Amino acid sequence: MINNVLLISKNQLLLEQLQSNIDPNEYALTQTSGSDIMQKCFLLSPCYIFVDLNDLSEQMIQVIKTINDLDYIPILYIGEVSSAKRMEIALEDELLLPLDAFILQSSCLLKQGIQFKRQYNKVSQAYDTMDALTTDTKSIMANYLEHNTLDPVKLYNDIINSIFMDNPLLNNKPQYVWILIKVGDNYKANLYLREKPDDNYVNISISKVPMDHSFGFDVFAENGFKINLFESHLSDIDSTSKMFPDEMLNDMAAVENFAGYGLDQMVVIGCNYEHSVSSYEASILKSATVTLDLLENIQMKLSDVEGAFNYTLDALARAAEASDDSTGQHIKRVNEYAKFIAMALGLENSFVKEIAKSAQMHDVGKIYVDNSILQKKGPLDEREFYEMQQHTLYGERIVGASDYLKMASEIALNHHEKFDGSGYPNQKKGEAIPLSARIVSLADVYDALRSSRSYKPGFTHEKACDIILNGDGRVMPEHFDPQVLAVFKKEHLSFNSIFEAHNYN
Repeated sequence: MINNVLLISKNQLLLEQLQSNIDPNEYALTQTSGSDIMQKCFLLSPCYIFVDLNDLSEQMIQVIKTINDLDYIPILYIGEVSSAKRMEIALEDELLLPLDAFILQSSCLLKQGIQFKRQYNKVSQAYDTMDALTTDTKSIMANYLEHNTLDPVKLYNDIINSIFMDNPLLNNKPQYVWILIKVGDNYKANLYLREKPDDNYVNISISKVPMDHSFGFDVFAENGFKINLFESHLSDIDSTSKMFPDEMLNDMAAVENFAGYGLDQMVVIGCNYEHSVSSYEASILKSATVTLDLLENIQMKLSDVEGAFNYTLDALARAAEASDDSTGQHIKRVNEYAKFIAMALGLENSFVKEIAKSAQMHDVGKIYVDNSILQKKGPLDEREFYEMQQHTLYGERIVGASDYLKMASEIALNHHEKFDGSGYPNQKKGEAIPLSARIVSLADVYDALRSSRSYKPGFTHEKACDIILNGDGRVMPEHFDPQVLAVFKKEHLSFNSIFEAHNYN
């Protein structure tokens, strides 16, 4: 790799002296008089800048300082100047070297400066990567809160690409990235591959790796580890078979180097970097591991909370149906019907997921209705029918105004509204009725027709279909959203399958 060096000087002799003293296979020397310094720095990204004091001006110093504010570059001023002159042209802390000494030491200065610049760049890249990772983590969590979904494989993919591909200044990237998560007596191993330099990483395998294999780097995992296999003085490990189990080796080309970090139940490893690995690569993977482990734990906790929340909804719905659905199968079936209809309508996954747990809340208001009314075998009188209708209002009140239960609330209130405006409690019509309630309306009617109750026997699937599609006076096809009704007409056998799968009476 050729390193660019910028000489700011009008002195042609100085240029020739420098050229004769440095290796042209390592360094490319470019001279400028100063008017195009910014442009040269942008185009060349020099590893060192030499400045001839004989051509120096205060304006040039300000330009150079501006360049260094944007990206640190080692700078050496050549020549001699008095202390008073230094102050006059604002050279308080800069490094100066007499011309003769500079010519003699230029090769050594370049090597030291470039080594320092490389280390500085690695530190800068590591910090930039960690900073970008923090921002991306916030974005990922915001997306989860908005859509209530966090796919681990996609999450890992996004984080890896954020670290290695979204940072154009990062110049040492692995070909493979392993994310190992301890599950019982095994590691769940996710492998991500970057086939070409500009390709994003993609997940190519998810495998199970036995934990009884003694990884050669396990003891170093919590401190980070880095090994270059062709630099034997850096490692006493002479074979990848001593470090990686066959389950991992079979999915990779020959391993040349790797770095990684382990934390609690997770280890992240990058393999086959473009250049030798160092502590900086390990520090970047440490940041990735900490972030991924945090998100993994958040996901687990949120899943636990969501599970407890859904269990509470189910318990509340079962309590409301206890008077005439002791097995709780009605609410399960209504959930399944509603989910099926939503999928058949091509609605978003978030809607499908939400209605699949909210539909069961349609009759939660029956908790407030007297059992003598709910279990009455004969027809209800006017007062009793009015009280029965109130369960929609009771249900909305029970569910409340929480954003997390918005769909459940609108279903509880509106599932007895009818598309033609003849329903209750508010005689809403058409699309004024929330879509979720229009879906549950048909699901509830179908299941009610099929189910045995204290006041009626259960109908066959064929009889229920006939009533819904052709009407019987009490139930009419115009009561339903035409699109929802079309799904039922086309897919009615699926409704029967759902009923049979959840009918234990």
